[in-house]
Amino acid sequence: MSKSIYLTLVESDEEYILVFSRDKSDWIARFDKSWSEAYKWAKNMQNLYNQSMDHEIKYI
Repeated sequence: MSKSIYLTLVESDEEYILVFSRDKSDWIARFDKSWSEAYKWAKNMQNLYNQSMDHEIKYI
């Protein structure tokens, strides 16, 4: 069984938050929605991290 922790993208009215749990206070990155690229950057960060965790699991 894997003990890897994946990033979750949580959306609020003002921002996109990347967290390791559903608790928004446990955030590791925040992107203000006033920035036009916020969602793109948050989603890309989530995908890159989670893909690296998938790769690590397959090859350990």
